[in-house]
Amino acid sequence: MEALRQYPAQEKLKGPFFEQLQKRIWEIWTEELTQSCLGYETADEAACESFITAIKAHRTPDGLKAPFLQKVQARIEQIWSAEDGEIFDDLYKKVDITDPKAVAEAIAYVRSKGRTGSSQKYLDALSACTAKNIEKAHLYRDTNRYKLYILLAVLSILASLILPIAWIAAIPLFILARDLKKTWMLLTIGGTVIHPALRGKG
Repeated sequence: MEALRQYPAQEKLKGPFFEQLQKRIWEIWTEELTQSCLGYETADEAACESFITAIKAHRTPDGLKAPFLQKVQARIEQIWSAEDGEIFDDLYKKVDITDPKAVAEAIAYVRSKGRTGSSQKYLDALSACTAKNIEKAHLYRDTNRYKLYILLAVLSILASLILPIAWIAAIPLFILARDLKKTWMLLTIGGTVIHPALRGKG
């Protein structure tokens, strides 16, 4: 690059060669950065930290390093999410969700230990553990209430073919059905963690 700058020729003539040379340098740097974090998709946290150190130490501009650092950091957060998920799954299943004090302590723990945004779903679930919502979850799981609401709503729509105003009854029925399902999905972390208190009555 320096030899080209010193070459006795007009700058406008050297320009295209500078561009080609710079492009090739960036290609080489990109290849080197790719090699420096090869296999990051399945690497453990220690390996990812080594990758980050190597990327930061590379002679390339920060702008070129950024996407590589982001990819490796995303892998680290994926590992954290999985590790936190196991801990928080176990915590959620063991906490007494009918005891406000126990729930508050669990929320405080998740807030202090959560390392990624994935902890928010546990905070949302715990915050929603009220007597009313627990009852809704039971209605969704242990009774035909949800299916009944849907059935009645559909029948109301069909009845509107004869009595046009009948469809109005479908709206609150669909809302009630949606509320039951939404509460169930919230308290079960998207249906993935079923707390013992929600497994059924009697």
